[in-house]
Amino acid sequence: MRVLVTGATGQLGPYVIDALACAGWNVVAWSGHRRVRLQPGIDSIPVPLEDAQAVSRAWQEAEPEAVVHAAAVARIDACYADPRHAHQVNVTGTETLCDLADRSNVPVVYISTDLVFDGSRGRYTEQDEPRPVSVYGQTKLRAEQIVLRSPRNVVLRMSLLFGPGRCGVASFLDRVLRRWRQGEPMRFFEDEWRSPLALSDAAEAIRLTLSGDLRGLYHVGGPERLSRWEMGVRFAQHMGYPEQLLQRARRAEFSAAEPRPADVSLCSDRFREAVADWQPHRFPGPWLTEEGWRRGSTA
Repeated sequence: MRVLVTGATGQLGPYVIDALACAGWNVVAWSGHRRVRLQPGIDSIPVPLEDAQAVSRAWQEAEPEAVVHAAAVARIDACYADPRHAHQVNVTGTETLCDLADRSNVPVVYISTDLVFDGSRGRYTEQDEPRPVSVYGQTKLRAEQIVLRSPRNVVLRMSLLFGPGRCGVASFLDRVLRRWRQGEPMRFFEDEWRSPLALSDAAEAIRLTLSGDLRGLYHVGGPERLSRWEMGVRFAQHMGYPEQLLQRARRAEFSAAEPRPADVSLCSDRFREAVADWQPHRFPGPWLTEEGWRRGSTA
């Protein structure tokens, strides 16, 4: 199968490309504005999603049989600072891509987020009504609606992703490690909960989705509901750092332009029932030491 992967140089993209290439699939990789050697024989192709003509030209050259659409303006502060650009990429760009896919009868697997929910209850299922409280969440929800116009498409709402960053994109935990290596403490919210999911497990979920016969909306989160504080404590223990480098914090102690949802943990039972072979790791996943984390990271 010839698969187009957008967002190839982001946080998730390199892991998806590894999973698909290892499965023997032909991968075409799109990045936003830079060309990167992802692995032998696969270079990312710069395709700005806000440019409909550029997307159309690149689509004709790619001739994909399936699409994994992981590209987005994903930084919450960037979406708030420039909502017009966030809408152009996250919504209009998605619509352009889906229109091209529809004309070619090509399925799209769209990567969405737990932040389409307001965080008022947690353990959200696919039947719960989304109520995003950020510009980012609003654009992702609108894109979901566009993707689901076609019955052949799939939306995978993913929880907080973790693991070593690649392609020069540092993950949140990469930034934590940098601080800890310098002996600097980090704050972790004790009143904010997620269902953390390893990047490698997310990529495998996408590969299995493409291999199967899934359609519609699925939640794809890790096997545990953890607070940011619990994640920090467990990460420090596994990586061999003293707990003194962690500082408890609560959301009310910090002002923000947009509210931080309290609990956007996901219930992924529907996906696990549909894809029995998928077994996600408990946090912090397969990287249990500093050495293991360094080997997994090219950030």
